[in-house]
Amino acid sequence: MHRRAGSQRETVQAVTDGALIDITDMREWREERGQGVVHKPIPGWQSTLEQRGFVGCARHFIECVQNQTVPQTAGEQAVLAQRIVDKNLARCDE
Repeated sequence: MHRRAGSQRETVQAVTDGALIDITDMREWREERGQGVVHKPIPGWQSTLEQRGFVGCARHFIECVQNQTVPQTAGEQAVLAQRIVDKNLARCDE
């Protein structure tokens, strides 16, 4: 997000061997490969929480509690990742 710029727009770009993928606002998927550009719109029935992965995360957590299994991502890993993000954001503010 670019709140300092007055925008709520979110963008993610991934570069792989043979492809360039752009995702905008968790709604538009644009994939560029050798054969051309493919646009993949999200299904109109999906809620914002579904689009952003929160529904799947919550469902996975509940299933782990019910089945007494270890989550795919441990809480410690999530905390460590958040600390890295926080450090990077603090550097941007300097």
